[in-house]
Amino acid sequence: MIMLQEGNWRVPKWNRKVYAVAGGLTEYKKFCPEMKLEEQVMVAFRQMLERNALKLSPREVKGLINFIAAGNFADHFQDQLLCEAKVTDYLGLDPMYDIGIKTGGATGGSTVLTAAMAIASGYANVALAVGWERMSEVDTRTGNYYISTAACKDFETRLSRIYSALRPNGRALRVDL
Repeated sequence: MIMLQEGNWRVPKWNRKVYAVAGGLTEYKKFCPEMKLEEQVMVAFRQMLERNALKLSPREVKGLINFIAAGNFADHFQDQLLCEAKVTDYLGLDPMYDIGIKTGGATGGSTVLTAAMAIASGYANVALAVGWERMSEVDTRTGNYYISTAACKDFETRLSRIYSALRPNGRALRVDL
């Protein structure tokens, strides 16, 4: 069984303070066929640029961004690999460095954390955290199939490509090292 040790519990100390200063979002609904993925992201991005208390023009705000954390779940739902690259280009921020974040149910938090760490470490001064999810556009059975076929071929495939079989079963994980 894997046991965490003292060093695994270390809480990192940030070198700089980090603040969230502006935000944007799209209308929440299950299915949005009238807009492509990158158009939905643009709606939220435009809202962030135009509706804030920064007293800067949208062009000035956009000119401050020097890192992008793009979280999404998942490529196989949107028929597009590396969506973060396409979104970065669509927002007019290419060739700026972006990083794609995919952590299942924690993608939103992981995306914000990645952007915050870029600032706290000094890697960036202003980071854009952007995220999207399109899995609600397919029925549950199709979504489960997509997820299970994208699972680890060495382990999960033996579980018959059934998504519910991928969920933790309450037992301790044993890994022989």
